[in-house]
Amino acid sequence: MTVHLQVNVPGRGRIFAVQDGDAHVFRYDGEPCFRVEPFARHRTELAEQSPSWLLSAHNEVVAFQGRAADLAQLARWRDAPGAARVRLLHAVGGQGKTRLAMRFAELSRRRGWTVLTVHHHGEAAAGVLADQAVAVGGTGLLLVVDYADRWPATDLAAMVRAHLGAARLPVRLLLLARSHTGWWESIAPRLPDGVAVDTAPVAALSRSPAERERLFAAAWRAFARIRAPGLAPPPAPVPACPGDGYDQVLAIHVAALAGVEAARRGEAPPSADDQAGLVAYLLHRERDQWLSYYEGHGGFDQDRAAAAADRLGRVVFTATLTGARPPEEAARVLAAAGVGGDGAAALLRDHRRCYPPGAAGTVLEPLTPDRLGEDFIALQLPGHRLAADVYGADPWTAGVPSALLPVGDDPLVAGFVQRAVATLTAAAQRWEHVRTTQLYPLLARAPRYALLGGDAVLSAIAALPDVGPDLLDRIEASFPGHLVGVDVGLAAVMDRLARQRLAAEPGPLERAVLLERRAQRLAVLGRADEAAADAVRCVELYEQAGPSGADRREDLYYARSLAATALQQAGRSAEALAMRRGLLALLTEPAAPRLRRHAARLADLHHDLSLAAARLGHRDEALAHAAAAVRALRADPAGSAVRQAALSAALRHHAWLLGGGPAERQPGTGPVGSGGIGMVHHAFRRLRRSGAGAPKG
Repeated sequence: MTVHLQVNVPGRGRIFAVQDGDAHVFRYDGEPCFRVEPFARHRTELAEQSPSWLLSAHNEVVAFQGRAADLAQLARWRDAPGAARVRLLHAVGGQGKTRLAMRFAELSRRRGWTVLTVHHHGEAAAGVLADQAVAVGGTGLLLVVDYADRWPATDLAAMVRAHLGAARLPVRLLLLARSHTGWWESIAPRLPDGVAVDTAPVAALSRSPAERERLFAAAWRAFARIRAPGLAPPPAPVPACPGDGYDQVLAIHVAALAGVEAARRGEAPPSADDQAGLVAYLLHRERDQWLSYYEGHGGFDQDRAAAAADRLGRVVFTATLTGARPPEEAARVLAAAGVGGDGAAALLRDHRRCYPPGAAGTVLEPLTPDRLGEDFIALQLPGHRLAADVYGADPWTAGVPSALLPVGDDPLVAGFVQRAVATLTAAAQRWEHVRTTQLYPLLARAPRYALLGGDAVLSAIAALPDVGPDLLDRIEASFPGHLVGVDVGLAAVMDRLARQRLAAEPGPLERAVLLERRAQRLAVLGRADEAAADAVRCVELYEQAGPSGADRREDLYYARSLAATALQQAGRSAEALAMRRGLLALLTEPAAPRLRRHAARLADLHHDLSLAAARLGHRDEALAHAAAAVRALRADPAGSAVRQAALSAALRHHAWLLGGGPAERQPGTGPVGSGGIGMVHHAFRRLRRSGAGAPKG
């Protein structure tokens, strides 16, 4: 029997799942937001192996070691009962999660699983999107998604749902990311019910001096086989004390490779305690490969080769920011960066030879591993603290990020903006001058770029050690609405901003504004207890300040509305009802008619009060408010379709109460825009009040 199933996916795409007996074929038609491909090792071959090539996880120069417990845990997760399971595997860059996922994928394939890798269309590895067909069979389907934290939340959740909906055999999705905080909480709730979802950290592989020495010796031997056969490792390769950065596998490999390179050149390597110096040393050796390329392939003399290598280094810098792009986009990117001029085509050719593309139809392959690329960007930018003879910056690079990102406003090249912001932010986490000379000024001029980075980037920015409240204020205020994919990050930004400004002990009105803004962000995320605490305190502060014109009454009205919504979400129904009663008193005082939308607010509030009172068993109060809501809506002269729908809901509710229906099962919903999260969303649209807590600029 042949079974056909179509599942729509985001980006004008579809998955057609065709099953004929034991054979399955997934066909991806249209323009989905992602590309899949069978899992395969992407080892590139170069005549001269550069440090970046030797360190790349995909080239597997150093044999996979250890991780037996991690692999066993992943195997148990894969083989556990259930049609669908999703696991987020997270660790900082350089911890070894990519090698672990590659090893697990290979072992799973040997056990009969079909293994596919999935790339978002904004990634370099996605290449050219087109119709695809993938045979799926055997034990089940394993999908591996790297850089999951860089996917738009809606695209990632929709991709997962689409594959789970199309599959007729067990499906496992393994997602890789640097962190699970600041973005994952917006993804997990959007996955289908019944899917087992969990997270697992990748533990440090080198947690003892003995393990470090073993890993160092293995890496030294692997690198020496290629670069200096027969070279023996030194007896005390890396520091033994914990917490010095050598719990990351990549750091040990960097130290080993620097030692091999120094030994073959008859030099003393930088001290193992100087990790920045070790990276700088290897980046010098990277540049040596560019010099060798021009001297060997171009026949350049030493001076011409040095000048050409400098130009190529600028292409490498640009590529590491933007990621691989189609050739026509790459040409525009280089033009915007001011690289090459009439010689841009030749530079792209040279770059392609030194850094072969990982995906068909692309150029500008970035420098990897990612942490090495981020360090390269940091060291090329002026302002780092390494001496010029250790690593000299290129002043030209200082203007490149700001020159490139406006280009991203063009839809044709917008794909690289998210990567560029994410890369700059990752480099800024370790390099102070990247923060102060690049990231902070860039975001101050255009805070929207932080939003393009999504939840993960916003949360990382909020956690930077020296980010100031004025910048956080501009970022948070640049998007006063609600959008999946930035809500979690904006809440982190607002929380850091509020803590910074509240620590300065501002006046009561500024405290009220800060607490209200934070409560809005928290309420959208469903963090009801925290939102309620902030909103209730905000009400108290406004009430302590006393009435002072219509604006203050507007502030108090919104604060009480937000508090009532948050209290109801937190399950504190009696307190929510009391808060709404206070709202009614505010709307019925003599000055109340001057408030905006007074009549509509009064009708909606009566309806909300009726619902709240009925849930608590106060039937007489519920009936009175239900009748008042109907009267107010009938008297509304606007008569819009929205108000007519509201009147219909109010009439149904009133009739239900008159008929003695149980309050916990009331028909329909409240008026459009009343109660619940609608109140929070409406509050976002409110104009910010002037004052110390309001957005600057």
